[in-house]
Amino acid sequence: MAAVNVTEPPADTDPIRLAAALRRAFRESQLAMTQALSRCGLSEQRYHLLLELAAAGPDGQVQGELASDLRCPETRISLLVRELSESGLVSTSRRAPDRRQVQVRLTEDGARQLERAVQAQRDALAQMAAEISPETVSQMLQVALRTYLGVDSEITLKP
Repeated sequence: MAAVNVTEPPADTDPIRLAAALRRAFRESQLAMTQALSRCGLSEQRYHLLLELAAAGPDGQVQGELASDLRCPETRISLLVRELSESGLVSTSRRAPDRRQVQVRLTEDGARQLERAVQAQRDALAQMAAEISPETVSQMLQVALRTYLGVDSEITLKP
């Protein structure tokens, strides 16, 4: 995995250059997280589906609601649910009284797989951030808040 070249925040205050630098750093972090998911045997869509189910709690969620929450066509969600069900990561059942609705729940194996994926992503981001000083991270966060939200703030991170 390529290291992120953000050891110092851009000294330039040009909003376009700042936005470009922040976008590069964001893209590098996305790539690192996607690669971490891949090592755990998950795609981003499968991971997001498992996250939504975990957030929904033990009752799970109706397949149509998952499609809405993930902003994904129901046909794609149906395929993902079937694949995850065959892998033992989710379970499905017809919902009474409307048997047309499919209730999807995270299995214990799914919860363990999700926890491994979350930890793998944290580890990947920590590895990326290890070469960046806390002061630089603080400056980058301040620039991001000012550039994207118009918020001036003072951020101090512990080493």
